[in-house]
Amino acid sequence: TLTYDTLRFGEFEDFPETSEPVWILGKEFNALTGGTGPTSDTGWGCMLRCGQMILGEALVCRHLGRDWRWVRDQPQRDEYISILNAFLDKKDSYYSLHQIGKYR
Repeated sequence: TLTYDTLRFGEFEDFPETSEPVWILGKEFNALTGGTGPTSDTGWGCMLRCGQMILGEALVCRHLGRDWRWVRDQPQRDEYISILNAFLDKKDSYYSLHQIGKYR
């Protein structure tokens, strides 16, 4: 499973082959990810998650090229790790729900 810890340490054994788009999935929030506020993204998160996936794909194409593919058991480029980190559900991640939700 792709989590903050696997991103931080660059372990991607369970990450799918990227002949498919960047996947950003809904989740339940807790005190570690958001503190007070909503407890899940049910009913409103789908639209924001779709936007995150589209932006993630655009960033991959722009910074890594359209022909770039994720390869199992090989180190990932720093640009790819930076793109994924930008979407973590953390208040300081550039494109997290926390950041997007500030401007709704």
